[in-house]
Amino acid sequence: MAFPELLGQTLVSKSGLVDTSTALADKKAVGLYFSAHWCPPCRGFTPKLAKSYAEHLQGKGLEIVFVSSDDDAKSFEEYYGSMPWLAIPFQDAGKKKLKDKFEVEGIPCLVLLDNDGSVLNSNAKSMLELDPKGEKFAAWATDCKGGVPRGMTGELAEQKTTWAKVLLNRHLLGKMAFLQLATPLAELILGVLFALRNACSMSLLVWWLLFDG
Repeated sequence: MAFPELLGQTLVSKSGLVDTSTALADKKAVGLYFSAHWCPPCRGFTPKLAKSYAEHLQGKGLEIVFVSSDDDAKSFEEYYGSMPWLAIPFQDAGKKKLKDKFEVEGIPCLVLLDNDGSVLNSNAKSMLELDPKGEKFAAWATDCKGGVPRGMTGELAEQKTTWAKVLLNRHLLGKMAFLQLATPLAELILGVLFALRNACSMSLLVWWLLFDG
């Protein structure tokens, strides 16, 4: 889908309204940044995204478009003032459609699109946090392919699996250590119980011999 059809004919820039086709021409990828000023996690993530964008990602051909969830124009303008990229106009009714189209359930959310508007990664936020310099930017284009979770390359998924195995092994080793300690104790308790049972049986036998009949 062409970007004007997806995002509208014009976008907001630092110098005013710009034509969407012109602003996004020749970009290798476009990130839709769903965020809002009232959202504390968003305000925490935005400076990180801005730093990565200005120092690394913009030079790799990424453009970002802010899709606001702010309640009023004043909040939108104040928040957008901290961002170095483009934005969908606050009054644009298409923002809700974008959230529905890309199944945005929570913010902040960064959806990475190819230059034809197709989804490359629906959780690029996690990739930026793992790779803020974009050293493996090409590998960000992974959206649940081959069983790989969204926002995680095959290499990272393998690392996650490895750590899961390590934790499982530690859990099993802990259980084995417990059993090694518990088994002698259990044997001791059983031995005491058998001794008590035998002692009780002997006492009953003596009682029967002495006093019965």
